Amino acid sequence: MKPLLLLFKWVAGVGILTGLSGCDSPPWDRNEESPASPMGPMNRGYYYDTGYEGCHFTELASVTLSSSYSRSYTLIAAGDRAYAVLDDEIAIFDITVKEAVSLVSGIDGTSFHDSLDFLEVSGTHLYAGDGYALYTFDYSNRGADPVPAGTVETGHGYSNIALSGGRIVLSAASWAQDDISLPLLLFSLANGVPGAPLSIPVPDGHIESIAIFGNYLFAEFINAGYAATPCLKVVDLTTPEAPRFGECTALPGTVSDLQINGNKLFVALDENDAGEALRVYDVTAPTSPALTLTYSAPYTADSVASDGTWVYLVLDYRAAVVEMSQPYWNEGFDYHTMGMHYYVALNREIDDGAVYLRDYEKLLVISRCHPDAMGK
Repeated sequence: MKPLLLLFKWVAGVGILTGLSGCDSPPWDRNEESPASPMGPMNRGYYYDTGYEGCHFTELASVTLSSSYSRSYTLIAAGDRAYAVLDDEIAIFDITVKEAVSLVSGIDGTSFHDSLDFLEVSGTHLYAGDGYALYTFDYSNRGADPVPAGTVETGHGYSNIALSGGRIVLSAASWAQDDISLPLLLFSLANGVPGAPLSIPVPDGHIESIAIFGNYLFAEFINAGYAATPCLKVVDLTTPEAPRFGECTALPGTVSDLQINGNKLFVALDENDAGEALRVYDVTAPTSPALTLTYSAPYTADSVASDGTWVYLVLDYRAAVVEMSQPYWNEGFDYHTMGMHYYVALNREIDDGAVYLRDYEKLLVISRCHPDAMGK
């Protein structure tokens, strides 16, 4: 099964599952079944590559990646650069001109102990981890490869990173939690370089997926011994030496991705009995996340990105754009495939009008449609 890229819009602060409303209908009969649809007759789907009047998604660039396998398929777009993990290497692309994306620099595998588990970017620094150490690179000189700026040994098993406000938090992978619950590791940054970590024990369980919002860490918490389904737990890090762990907010299954945009927390969900692929929470009051939207689908979610207006999902390695008719949707939907993809990203520093997708062999840049900007 391949991930499915879904698109829906926020209207007046409420999640309205919609498509590219106001756009002309795509060039197929609405009463006929799409050849790519597993769910029967078409409702409203959108090719990304057709160019029909009003709204279309056009492939701007397709760049071949050198690695066929990677433990992490992280993709980050920030300013004029995109960063992709390729097993034990990092490839860096110039995305200034979307139609002429080019590989300009990178970090080779000699810098790491093992295949990479995570990557983060902030300012002129890159942060990567391979389950054994946290590596920092200085990328001040855009005309050259990033240079090492520090390495902190973490011990085996850390594969998730969250970064905000001069702090990095690492949490462990599920496979590292079988025998012992690893603590969170918190690093303070000085001129972009992390110092020695503060170890934060996790009471009664362990933490896997994480995202940070100011002084608050949003975490997928799993009870000791996997005695219950995961839950969303908020950790107040205002005083890191005395963190406060909040109550659990129940989730229907395990988390595959956590992302924050503004005051919204996007929770991409793995397989679960409720059939939910996404939950969105308002975290204006961080210690009391308010559920604003749930989205159910016959596929599990792998990656999520949002610009505050549109939400993009990759589901089971299939990428597409669809219209959904109601915020609490539990019926069939239709799509047109964009091919196999593992990760979706938007530019976190500027609105460059593009969606970035990747699989194990390609980086794909697609133009985004903005119906509102066209008076739709």
